[in-house]
Amino acid sequence: MKLEFDAINHRFLVSNGNNIVEVNSNGVAIGEMGGGVPVSSYGMEVAGNTLFTIDGSRVYAYNLITDELLSYITISGAGFLNGMASDNQGRVWVTDFSTKKITEIDFSDVLNPTYQTVVSNTVVTPNGICYDAANNRL
Repeated sequence: MKLEFDAINHRFLVSNGNNIVEVNSNGVAIGEMGGGVPVSSYGMEVAGNTLFTIDGSRVYAYNLITDELLSYITISGAGFLNGMASDNQGRVWVTDFSTKKITEIDFSDVLNPTYQTVVSNTVVTPNGICYDAANNRL
């Protein structure tokens, strides 16, 4: 289960394995992201007006205002993508629990995202990631 706050719509987004449930500030479920579109997520990240989610080897970008799917990218050779971070400038990082890699995805052109491996062996199993903007590091 993963939780993110959507400041644009004043709601929490909770992944439950098959979809993302919208929860208001009183803790009441008020709907499903995208009207129930299956957006299961082992990782989620809100950056500006975009929600990034992980499902298998794919990373999806959804518009938080309309809930519509903007695009997605498939990470070739991914094992188990699970952690996410972003810099709010279009860069998103995902950790791969199985292959011990960190991948950077460039969503600055949301319709044509690209990716590259930035850490090819984390030595230990990565289970989450944070971006430190002040020091420009993960």
